[in-house]
Amino acid sequence: MYPIRIGMRTQVEINGKKFTMRILEGNKFDLNQPGYTCQCDSDSSEIEDNPTNAITSLYRQIFKTQTKISGSMVMGFDKDSIFTKLLQDIEFRPYSISIADKLTIMVFSLGASKKESWLGAGEGYMASFIHIFRKERCIFVQKFIKNKSIVEVWNNSTKISHYEGSSPVEVWQKIGILGKFQGTQLFGLEHAYT
Repeated sequence: MYPIRIGMRTQVEINGKKFTMRILEGNKFDLNQPGYTCQCDSDSSEIEDNPTNAITSLYRQIFKTQTKISGSMVMGFDKDSIFTKLLQDIEFRPYSISIADKLTIMVFSLGASKKESWLGAGEGYMASFIHIFRKERCIFVQKFIKNKSIVEVWNNSTKISHYEGSSPVEVWQKIGILGKFQGTQLFGLEHAYT
């Protein structure tokens, strides 16, 4: 996982030409995900959903070749100095945890409370994972708002279900899947990192 910021620009020289990569809000597949565009002199790529497609399409257009260029290299993610600068002044970095080698849960926001059934987590805490729901691959977004444990189920940027309960255990009982796990496990609350 790379730290990116909307508006970020990097520049790299390849075969004597300077390529500038920019991160924008939205791409041709999803307006809620980052977009990447690359420019060299007066030529520009389309807004792509990843940096590799942006640099590769422009490089091929300019040099009339089938060479594929690493987007993460162009973004500078192979350099510790760029990573350090991007992470400067950031208090929290999203992280992922695995439960039972079956699910990878992404924790992307923290919050604290004294609610015993929430195991110390609180409003502001958010985590998600991908799993099958009603025969579709979906994203389960889990969060705490006020006194509620909430799980939203998303498919292709559309919220298809919303569940609420007083605790992670209660809300996951309402959903009725992944019964071999406790709701607190699915929220990522029983892991040492959280």
